Amino acid sequence: MSHSLEVYKENRDTLLGTITDALTNDERFVAAWLTGSYARGEADAVSDIDLTVVVGDAFGESLCRRGAMVTARPVTERLLFFSQFGDPANVHENNNNAPEGGAFTSVLYQPSAHIVDWILVPYSKARRPGAARVLFEHLQVPVAPPPVPLDSATLVEKVPEMIAYFWMMLAVVSKYLVRREWGLARCRLNELNTLALDVERLLAGQPDEYRGRLNHQLPPTATAEELATVVVSLSRKMEEQMIDAGRMGIVLRPAPMESINTLLLLSESRKHSRVRFRLLRVRPWN
Repeated sequence: MSHSLEVYKENRDTLLGTITDALTNDERFVAAWLTGSYARGEADAVSDIDLTVVVGDAFGESLCRRGAMVTARPVTERLLFFSQFGDPANVHENNNNAPEGGAFTSVLYQPSAHIVDWILVPYSKARRPGAARVLFEHLQVPVAPPPVPLDSATLVEKVPEMIAYFWMMLAVVSKYLVRREWGLARCRLNELNTLALDVERLLAGQPDEYRGRLNHQLPPTATAEELATVVVSLSRKMEEQMIDAGRMGIVLRPAPMESINTLLLLSESRKHSRVRFRLLRVRPWN
């Protein structure tokens, strides 16, 4: 089998075409659409196929029926359906990611190594996202209403919890630096950057949306000093957001910068450490 990236992409697009043709001509299915990178027009050569299939209500019980919420063994009827399009080398079902009444199953096909994230949902429960790329629609599916920003009462509860979690985990990351666990620190800092962006979005009244791949992701070779720099930059970024939250009447504890600095200085003081933190010179991590 070819290992060419271009051939891999062509084979994936061929698989999508095969699936679309089969679904269009199968009486069990009334609509299908793509979400994710395909719908945004951002699919690259290794993007998964994020596919929602609307099942006619007469067939919904068999194809959309759930067993366990999270399982490696979807119900037989669903697995047989997936197997029409290749050999499922790995199957993982997490129905927490499915719409009401539906099922979410990620299938890795062999030997093609293509991944299809299948959502099957009965017609009576189906709501199509406005940004979806429709493949076919034999019956009109209602369009889902756009997401709305959180109301002020929910913000007052949610934002303080998110900010408290941020500081808790930033302290943990600072301990990773003391222990020289650079890999753990790097992973957590990427997650905390995403969390900081989520807080910023909520305070701005923006609905949840895809932000693209992590443009702020730290390289695997990030040094201890670079990691510590990010800790400081993220701290400052969150402090600014806390000021904005305060202006909105959200009550917060003060930022625990003294504790974060104490932990960073513990890392600097380790014998033979080359880390030197210029805490006052670091620019915010944007």
